Amino acid sequence: MDTPEYLDKLFSLADEYIEDSPYSNTPVLLLSRLVEEIGEMAGLVNRFEYTGTNKQLHGEHHTGTLTKEVQDVILAALSLARYYGLERELKISIEESYKRLKS
Repeated sequence: MDTPEYLDKLFSLADEYIEDSPYSNTPVLLLSRLVEEIGEMAGLVNRFEYTGTNKQLHGEHHTGTLTKEVQDVILAALSLARYYGLERELKISIEESYKRLKS
């Protein structure tokens, strides 16, 4: 799938993500939501790695839950990018990075 097309789909999902919390549409609240999602993802990574007493407390890990949290982190970050109107610049940056990787 072409990166810009894929990113457009992600931005559409980010729009829905923002609409789900209409009170989270200021930069500070968007950033707070991103930090919250990162914290949730960190907790799941911690469970995947079985550090501390997590395995005893929470049992086995589930990849579907971690997948959802990774998506939430991406959408929260894209919501912040969308707030600042960075869609075009982000697409260009991703394309340039990808081209450098492939060359």
